[in-house]
Amino acid sequence: MASRTRVLSEMASKLTNLARTFSLAALLAIHYSQMLPLAF
Repeated sequence: MASRTRVLSEMASKLTNLARTFSLAALLAIHYSQMLPLAF
């Protein structure tokens, strides 16, 4: 049972890291899409 809890916590941490990376990429995409009209 303890190993199952550990696996679940590892999966949760991986999902959290994935979500953080995704949100950071989304923020960068929004930032650059707003800067694009200024370049042209």
